[in-house]
Amino acid sequence: MKFPPKTSIFISTIVISSLFSTSQLLANSCSNTDITFYLQKGFTHDQVIRLCATTTSNTTTKPHLQISPSTTNFNHVSPPPTRQYNTAREGQVYLEAALKASNVRLTPPILSYSSKECIEYGNRNNSDLNSEACVNSNITINLNGLNVIKASKGIFLIKNVELIVEGNIKREYVNINAIRRQDREAILSLLPTNPRQIKLPVKNGIIPSQVVEKLKPYITP
Repeated sequence: MKFPPKTSIFISTIVISSLFSTSQLLANSCSNTDITFYLQKGFTHDQVIRLCATTTSNTTTKPHLQISPSTTNFNHVSPPPTRQYNTAREGQVYLEAALKASNVRLTPPILSYSSKECIEYGNRNNSDLNSEACVNSNITINLNGLNVIKASKGIFLIKNVELIVEGNIKREYVNINAIRRQDREAILSLLPTNPRQIKLPVKNGIIPSQVVEKLKPYITP
């Protein structure tokens, strides 16, 4: 049985609130208004719990929008002015879920993460003869001056999602010396330590433009 969106959010709010009331998260938990706000922004139950359980230091106050019972536009509901929250933490929780990466950290203006990167190399005229080489990398991206080069949705069984950005980017290899020599040479050539562009490892099913929207508040010209 499917519930209307508003009813579903209401039920989810009650469920999450009940979890807080029976746990040690109570001291740092969100109000029902805060929980509703995050759910309407598209966060999952798990993400909302993590957001609300996080200590919010170095925070800013989000402006409050008065909502009357007759209001039908629920896209701009905000937490009450007494609620302090860390917008960077909110962005990090989203990116942790959206990126196929570990150790995701958003500490403006820096975005960093660890991921496995793979390249193909070999015969340009016959892809069947190509070899694949992979390496684990630590990526650091300075969001200042970052440009979005391409943001395209994936097509099932045809192509993966693509989000390519350009800017001040650094790549650090993890245990690259453990990789066989020919693979290592290809990696050093095709995956430089100071690339101008990089493809963010966005998970299939995630809309790249939504990732861009989450990053926009931290991107400066």
